[in-house]
Amino acid sequence: MNALLNYGSDDTDDDNAKGDQGEDNRVQPQETFDFFNLNTRVEFDEEEPKIKQLKTVLTASSGLTVEVPSNEFWEPVSSDDIKFVTVAHDKRECNAICSCRNENRRERVDFECKTRNLRHAPSQYKPARSQIVATASENEQTGNARHVSREQRQAKSVQGQVKNKIGKNNVDSQINNRKLFFLHSKIKSYLNGKLIFRIPNNVEQDTTGHSGPVNRVKWNTAIYSHLLMSVSMDGTVKVWNFWSSLDPCVKTLNIHTKAVRDACWGHSGKEIISCGYDKMVILSDVDTGQQLTTFQHENYVNCVKCHPDNTNIFVSGSYNILQAWDRRTPDRPVREFIYKDNTGQVQDVIFSADGSSMFSSCDLLSRDSADRNLMAWDFSSGVVLSNQIYQERYSCTRLKLHPTEGHFLAQTNGDYIAIFSTQKPYKLNKAKRFQGHKGNGYAVGFDLSVDGSLVVSGSADGDTYFYNYHTGRLLRTLTTGLDICTDVAIHPVLTSTVACCGWNGHIQVWR
Repeated sequence: MNALLNYGSDDTDDDNAKGDQGEDNRVQPQETFDFFNLNTRVEFDEEEPKIKQLKTVLTASSGLTVEVPSNEFWEPVSSDDIKFVTVAHDKRECNAICSCRNENRRERVDFECKTRNLRHAPSQYKPARSQIVATASENEQTGNARHVSREQRQAKSVQGQVKNKIGKNNVDSQINNRKLFFLHSKIKSYLNGKLIFRIPNNVEQDTTGHSGPVNRVKWNTAIYSHLLMSVSMDGTVKVWNFWSSLDPCVKTLNIHTKAVRDACWGHSGKEIISCGYDKMVILSDVDTGQQLTTFQHENYVNCVKCHPDNTNIFVSGSYNILQAWDRRTPDRPVREFIYKDNTGQVQDVIFSADGSSMFSSCDLLSRDSADRNLMAWDFSSGVVLSNQIYQERYSCTRLKLHPTEGHFLAQTNGDYIAIFSTQKPYKLNKAKRFQGHKGNGYAVGFDLSVDGSLVVSGSADGDTYFYNYHTGRLLRTLTTGLDICTDVAIHPVLTSTVACCGWNGHIQVWR
């Protein structure tokens, strides 16, 4: 470095020597050449610019202070736009949850501002605690607060639905919003398997379902077969789920003013068509409990059946008449089936497999003839195809179509079940009958398994009787404890499950 500073000193010494010899012998000051301007000092006329001072000082709860620039990075927010601010401290982190309204004040935008490395939010951008509490209480009252729990919102929605239902229909006061129509886990594994029906051994459920005699019990369609329907003389229609951990009665329909005589499930499994002594047939939605359509009759209605193909058509049986109704035109029937003589009350009616014909049973018998106890009708024209099907002088209370063969069965007051052909000339099978149970004048019901191998019948002595369809032999008798077993129903999917009901209002499920 010294060598660079003394660069050019030889030339200077020569000049100095010449000066000594000539003009003046004074010693001149030694000049150095600053090649890199290391010794040069620059002096400013103006003062050195100072760093811009920070104007905002933040003080955290811990006592530390932080200086932040004002206006460049922080912009104050007007108090009108701030609705709700929550400041939370967790390891020097601050989460501010703000709820703002947009220009039209109809939609609310929720956003979360997360700022790290800050001790606290600026006091000038945070509303006072009194404003936060007031805003929160206002939001709770109006129902727009974010912290309202899901249970509170569901409770409010349930209360609103209950008020609407009570105002529209006559559903029982204890309305619940339980889910009814789903694929039950108990049913799912049996839907696609091969069904071999067996006789049950033990009582799985026993409950007092109604305050009056139970006339019918029927399982729903296969996919919703966890639901059982019962109708009673107390004027109610109930839907049961006996495999639920809650109350087995999932729906009670008080839609009739008098005793309910018969009912059937709709094709979808979500509707019930019921009839009774109030001279009406009512189509109801099970899920909501609403009465969809009412069909007025002139006399008592004893039976009702849906057409197997047309989902809008059903047939009802009343005094001296059968009527076909279309649910889309409830004002009048689409067709009437009337015999030339009196037939009395129609006890039951069934359709053939293709729906082209139907069979009905009546309770009026003459002394010297039995030409009106069983009759075959052409459904399209309303003409009587035969009235000489059953020659014995016993009235038939229930009819069932065999699921696999071209036969139908009839429960007679002669304490046996007879078999008839569904094709002309509708002959009676005299070689086989199911005998052993008792009728004693009651309209005792019976049922067949889906594969057609098993026949089960109620009895006036309170027991249930199981028969082999192919041989007609009595297989077993189950003692139910009921005073009179008025009806039975074999489950369409579960191979060893049977429901039965009694005159005392009890309902049992055997498995």
